[in-house]
Amino acid sequence: MPILVLYTTSQGSTAGIANRIAARIELRLPPCEVRNIADFNADYLPNYTAVVLGSPIHGAQWLDKAVKFYCDNKDVLILKPVYAFSVGAPNALPEWLRGKWGAFEEGKIEMSLQKALHGKVTRHTLLSGKLLPKKEPLVVRLCCGILGGEGVG
Repeated sequence: MPILVLYTTSQGSTAGIANRIAARIELRLPPCEVRNIADFNADYLPNYTAVVLGSPIHGAQWLDKAVKFYCDNKDVLILKPVYAFSVGAPNALPEWLRGKWGAFEEGKIEMSLQKALHGKVTRHTLLSGKLLPKKEPLVVRLCCGILGGEGVG
């Protein structure tokens, strides 16, 4: 049975990361499939050996559709190895803040995942995406740029 990499995205970074994760899995443990949560029929979850879930972080939490998916399907997910990744922008923050904020986000999301899936998430990882200047409010661009952030642009 294949491994499923299932993601949701808001600006495309998470989709790209999900595809890279699937390509790496495919090299060692084929087969592997990548699907957007919005296009995935959860009735097929039992057909997969393991599941990798991914979502961008907005406001220190996963997107609502990702949270809804894992909550609605927890009975199937807890029967499989589940891995998770979050895509945030801690590297866009000033250096003095990025480690603390990244640890806060990662811990908060992992706790939410573990609570919803009864401690069955094998591993959660926070990855750094990028902030797109046109999509970020002025205050975010100023904070990240003026105070020493790297990821805007």
